[in-house]
Amino acid sequence: MEQLTLQTLEFEKIKAYLARFTYSALGITHIDALEPMTEPQMVETRLAEVSEVKDIRALHGPLPIEGLRDLREPLALARVQGAILVPLEFRQIYDTLRAGRAIKKFIEAIDPPVYTHILQKVACIALVDEVEAGIRQAIDEEGEILDGASPALKRIRRDLRQAREKIQSWLQNFLQRQDYQSVIQDQVITVRQNRYVIPVKASSRGKIKGIVHDQSSSGVTVFIEPLETVELNNYIATLESQEKQEIQRILLELTDLVRQRLEPIQETLAVLGELDFINAKAKLSEKWSCTQPKLTRKRELRLMQARHPLLLLQYEENPVRVVPIDVRMTEEHTTLLITGPNTGGKTVSLKTIGLLALMVQAGLHIPVAKDSEVNVFRNIFADIGDQQSIEQSLSTFSSHISHIVQILKQADRRSLVLLDELGAGTDPAEGASLGIAILEHLDQANALCLATTHHDALKSYAYTHPRTMNACVEFDVNTLSPTYRLQIGLPGKSNAFIIAERLGLSETIIQRAKDLMGEDLLKVDHLIRKLTTDSEEISRKKTEIDARYRGVLRLEKETDKLLAMAEQERQQIVNEALEEARRIVDQALQQSQQVLKQLPGKSREEGKQLLKPLHKEAVTIREKLKKIRPPRIAATDTVPGELTVGAKVRLAGFSQTGTVVKLSKDEKQAEVQVGSMRIEVPITQLTPMSQPTLSSGVPAISVSDHSGAGAYDQSVPLELVVVGKHVDEALEEIEKYLDQAFLSGISSVAVVHGLGTGTLKKAVSDLLRSHPHVINYAVDDHNYGMTNVELARK
Repeated sequence: MEQLTLQTLEFEKIKAYLARFTYSALGITHIDALEPMTEPQMVETRLAEVSEVKDIRALHGPLPIEGLRDLREPLALARVQGAILVPLEFRQIYDTLRAGRAIKKFIEAIDPPVYTHILQKVACIALVDEVEAGIRQAIDEEGEILDGASPALKRIRRDLRQAREKIQSWLQNFLQRQDYQSVIQDQVITVRQNRYVIPVKASSRGKIKGIVHDQSSSGVTVFIEPLETVELNNYIATLESQEKQEIQRILLELTDLVRQRLEPIQETLAVLGELDFINAKAKLSEKWSCTQPKLTRKRELRLMQARHPLLLLQYEENPVRVVPIDVRMTEEHTTLLITGPNTGGKTVSLKTIGLLALMVQAGLHIPVAKDSEVNVFRNIFADIGDQQSIEQSLSTFSSHISHIVQILKQADRRSLVLLDELGAGTDPAEGASLGIAILEHLDQANALCLATTHHDALKSYAYTHPRTMNACVEFDVNTLSPTYRLQIGLPGKSNAFIIAERLGLSETIIQRAKDLMGEDLLKVDHLIRKLTTDSEEISRKKTEIDARYRGVLRLEKETDKLLAMAEQERQQIVNEALEEARRIVDQALQQSQQVLKQLPGKSREEGKQLLKPLHKEAVTIREKLKKIRPPRIAATDTVPGELTVGAKVRLAGFSQTGTVVKLSKDEKQAEVQVGSMRIEVPITQLTPMSQPTLSSGVPAISVSDHSGAGAYDQSVPLELVVVGKHVDEALEEIEKYLDQAFLSGISSVAVVHGLGTGTLKKAVSDLLRSHPHVINYAVDDHNYGMTNVELARK
């Protein structure tokens, strides 16, 4: 991949931000080496790894990776025969091995084992029990050698404690002697040159027999070891020397143990470093609400709701300010020409597309919608040197052309080429001609190309070449600034006259400018404006149609659910009735037997004879009841003309009542409102409320209406579209709508607010958060411009 492209698209900033999410220097090492890949299968694998860890984090919790340490230097030292690691280095080895053990156990415990890529990695984590046990027995969490590290060390330290206690006791008694109070400087026992001493006035040093080891900086105090403690101090020094030797022996033994198991430890360390790296990518994906795009082998690019990562970083506290763009390029349209004035929006779009392509090929999720598709390019070229971009970059016409020459030599069908302000920096006519020639060459090379320009001649080129499409960045004439929304299929237009008029330029001058412009150019400008208006209207209509279609799908789903519930309820009622009938028959048989037992002998025999045929019949009835299946709902006797709009009816098989809201012309079909559902059924499946019967092969069972649903206003839709409306107007309409839906007993609705700048979306969210009828709300998974709302029951 061309390094200039990585630099131009600021890929290093992505890597720097990614490094914040690592736990160790091992993860950062992987990030430092991160480069876009060109092999599709490798890219697919790296993206899948991130998706797996992201899913694991969401469903099972974070990876227990906190104990990971960078062991590269200690392990390199341990490889040398005779080398000795320090206690803290052993503790780092222990913490890392424990982290590996914890991650291995955590991943392998997930059932079912669906995370295949991560499972393959943790399978390589070695459980080095003997090294863990050896370090745990010898070194504590602070890196101190434990007494139990060896029997010899335990004995030496016990003797040391006793010897120190003995000498301190002797010296304490010495300091308390009355005959020495005049010569003692302080009632303190101290240590000098690893010997226990007492502070004595320098002027009285001759009055205490002993060895002077030190004096104070002022010379007023000398530190004397009394002769009586010399032998005990010597013993302590001997024990301390033995302690050091034993500790060195223990550390050497542990180092040898690590050396023997060096290979599995290094393999474990390598896997943990990879997992730290993948985990960081997953956390970045969560931070920016990224997705794994689909990889396609075709020369296509489909980025939906794409947001520039560095703008997300810039507006970290308020990411809704970042305006998403939609980009579609196919085999039929391999060149996208973004035209319009130099407002800055064109270059941001170009950089967004290029940087996202680099991120995907580096195995990173990107901030786009789920239905996005990208190609894996062999080369991504970017010639961008604008003055309005995210970071200023100046370039001359000559350097642009020199770079483009190199691009044209290498571009092929597996290349993505990004050219900013094509044909700029020279004479407009010559620059436009050069731009057209360059685009033609790239088209012949079958490269995917996105270019920006403000030359009108290039707009015409897009209309006359079938594989080239125009696009522009929307401009808000009210605020005199770009909205940064990318509009595919429309050429950019100059807004110079509108801007000049808004800024106060006289109408006379503006009219004169229009006269000088010429009638043909004015017609073209007018045509472009009309195309833009028509496109916006089509987009708005499409949003409304999509919303209504989703409403229909939701209705169908809820209708199916309601029908299933009704059928289940009907089955339950009939089953209960049959069970009750069987119980009555069995109870009658039992009672007849009990009565016979209470009769005298002769009467009992007569009674048996009389009950024998009845008993036989009862047994027959009981067997028949066992074989009876729940009946099917038969058609009612309702005929055309019998029902009217507004009539209360019961649907065959339903316990709930409904209201007829519409009849077909032949009155054979009816639309019935049942709660929040409107269902179209034949009238033969309806029974007026005055005839509550249920026809079947067994006597009808009457079930009372217990729906509790009040009258439903069928005029209340399940979705409200407020796209394009002012915030105040939209909020007022939403409040009225929510009240109507609540009073009508509707449990869930949707508000379609669109994306835009995010202002209306945020206002809607604020309203829903505090609305008394709203239980819950969330942005739709498949349409970020719609919010689903769950309402309370009245």
